[in-house]
Amino acid sequence: METNEKLIETNIKTEEEIVEDELQPDVIIEETIKQEEIRETQNPKRYRIDKLLSKQDIKFRGIFSHRAVKILGFVFMFLAQVVIAANIGLKYIEPPTWAEGFISVLEVLSIFALPMFLTANFCSIMTSQSKIKTRLITYSAIAIGIYLLILFLFYRYLYGLGDAISDDPEGAFMFADTMAKRIFGKIINYNVFVDLSLFSLFYYFLFYKPKKITKKVPMIIFRSMSVLPVICAIVATIIYGLYYQGTIDLSVPILAILPCRSIIIYTIFFAIAIVIKLRQELFIKWGGTVEEYNNYAKTNRSSLEMSILASIVIFVLSAVDLILFINVPMVIFYGIGFNFYFAFTIPFIFLLSYTRKVKKSIWDILMVVIFIVAVIFLYLELGLFIVRNLL
Repeated sequence: METNEKLIETNIKTEEEIVEDELQPDVIIEETIKQEEIRETQNPKRYRIDKLLSKQDIKFRGIFSHRAVKILGFVFMFLAQVVIAANIGLKYIEPPTWAEGFISVLEVLSIFALPMFLTANFCSIMTSQSKIKTRLITYSAIAIGIYLLILFLFYRYLYGLGDAISDDPEGAFMFADTMAKRIFGKIINYNVFVDLSLFSLFYYFLFYKPKKITKKVPMIIFRSMSVLPVICAIVATIIYGLYYQGTIDLSVPILAILPCRSIIIYTIFFAIAIVIKLRQELFIKWGGTVEEYNNYAKTNRSSLEMSILASIVIFVLSAVDLILFINVPMVIFYGIGFNFYFAFTIPFIFLLSYTRKVKKSIWDILMVVIFIVAVIFLYLELGLFIVRNLL
């Protein structure tokens, strides 16, 4: 009997332990919830950061890398040169009926060259901000090179021809200026690297961290210098507006160095850059570290968030561009009213992911070389075409 009673007591204790074990997970969950609530109450901003970082990364990732976007930029830029060459060449023949429509299609496609290059820039900023200075120097060097080439062609050949016709230096300059605007006007207005240099300068002041500047006040002054490219864009827009209205006249040497993109395009990409910067600053202000932000920025979730934010900016400003064009027709002289097409880039933005890693490749150099060779070949063919039709 005593043995049976002991067995019964053992069974009862075992059942009680089982019940306690079953209750333990609920207790643990309740305790965890309480701790989470305490943490959220004590530091709600840091709690949001921790919650964000603890989320599992999403699998969705766009199919295009920033290299693919850059290649598209060169393709669209080459199409712009094809349009220019075609418009020059068609002056010497009776154009076929389909030519105007075909050139218009190519002209629309060529407009997307700048957006492609700028998008590639943003991808680089999100993955690594260390190359901003290098990119600024590269674009500036190319822009200056193109400008010097235009000046060489202008003074060596057109001005030389004008000087041979007229002994008056002013008359020779006017002849060269008129001829250049007729022949090379669109090339001068399409020195996209002047605009890329201006955008890169804005990114440089906004994102770059100089090693010699460590104190807060000097850094604020350095960041505030980003207003300079904005002022340049506004001044260039006003100058172009007055020029197109006939209020002022500008010679080729001045036109060749002015940034020529619309103020709406500048506003779109300045705004996206500011959104990126604010996102980073808010992350750190809420208690995150720079290292944590850099790690999060490399996730697919972050890439998708940036696509959404960029799409909102593009859609809003494209709509503003269209509304201004409809209600204030005069804005057309200031490059406003032709930029609503940017809204068509939104689907493409969701197919792009800056998290797609791209190793250094010979293609980075080849795409530039192929573009230069193709443009040279294009204009050599144009020269031969003009000569054949003149003979």
